[in-house]
Amino acid sequence: LTCSVGFACYPLVSAAEEMGWEDVVAVADEALYAAKNSGRDRWVGLLGKESGRKDLLQRLREGVPSMVSRGELSVVCSEGEPADLKWEL
Repeated sequence: LTCSVGFACYPLVSAAEEMGWEDVVAVADEALYAAKNSGRDRWVGLLGKESGRKDLLQRLREGVPSMVSRGELSVVCSEGEPADLKWEL
């Protein structure tokens, strides 16, 4: 058996009142698909940065991959480098 895991901490950043747990689950779901698209049998996590609190929810709706590429979210993973993850097929 193999397992792919995506995770994000709740709250994604401290004092992010506009984000509910459902929003953080959606972020974790993006991490799960990155794990699956990048070869399966691995974990990927997304961590918020305190500097990215302003309008966080709106930017997340515009796309997690773009926030990762701009350095607004930190990525940790069990295999390879975060820059090598495939966010979309």
